[in-house]
Amino acid sequence: MRKLPLLTVLLLCSFFTFTINAQVINNLFQPKNSLSGDYRRVASKYQALEINSQNLRSLHDDQPASFQLELPFENGQLKLQLKKAHITSENFSVVEALPGGQRRVIDYSAGIFYQGKIEGKTNSFATISIFKDQVMGIIADEQSNIVLGTIENNGRATNEYAMYREKDLAVPNPFSCGTSEIQVEAGPVSNPCY
Repeated sequence: MRKLPLLTVLLLCSFFTFTINAQVINNLFQPKNSLSGDYRRVASKYQALEINSQNLRSLHDDQPASFQLELPFENGQLKLQLKKAHITSENFSVVEALPGGQRRVIDYSAGIFYQGKIEGKTNSFATISIFKDQVMGIIADEQSNIVLGTIENNGRATNEYAMYREKDLAVPNPFSCGTSEIQVEAGPVSNPCY
């Protein structure tokens, strides 16, 4: 019976430690009135955003262990409590399959990956990936998945972003998981989220 109170105290301490020590980042994105194009054919509702490139570089360079990211969304602020996650191995590489069966290793500038939740919503989930030139994320709450992504120009990230609920997509989601369906033995979780 003593284990339950001790576990509760430990969980509360870890939550309060995050709350006290987490840097608040509320200036990475600013809301915009509109985007350079009309994307209502893609998503019936979306939040137009503009990223602050200087703040993105600072966040990428600093790589905090945890932080709170505030995103303008649905007439308020979506507050994400995030912790760094290591999702690739130390020897991770990207290999391109070439015609004729050859393969070559591609230069890969590693991203910084974060997992967490929406502040005050225990049944939520957030994952944010930060690269030198862009941010992307998927957030889930009790209503739906929320997608954060850059508006691309000729395949390159721009300073314009859209944040929308997946249920507001006006077109079929083109995402298809490219992994094979194989059984994987479950092991210990190395990056538990809260």
